[in-house]
Amino acid sequence: MKPTLFNKEGHLTDDTVKLLKLGTLKDEELIPILEHISDCQKCASVFADSFEDDELAEAPLGFEEKVQIEIKNKKKSNIH
Repeated sequence: MKPTLFNKEGHLTDDTVKLLKLGTLKDEELIPILEHISDCQKCASVFADSFEDDELAEAPLGFEEKVQIEIKNKKKSNIH
C-alpha cells in the first residue's frame, strides 16, 4: 500500500518523515518531497529536528573555516 506523503494541509506526514530518514522512498516519491522541503520552512524544520544528536555526523576539523573561505572567494569573484 502506498503511503500518504502529505497531509490535508499539504505538509509532510510523520510517516513520510520517518521513511525519508530511513531512505526507503522511491524516486517518484522522493522528488516531490524534497521539492516541498526546499520551499517549506515548517517541513524542513520538522525533518531537521527529527534527527537526534547521535544520528548526525561530525564535520571534519577545519571544515567551517574552509566553507567560509570559499564563500568569501565566491563573493569576490561575483563582484564586477
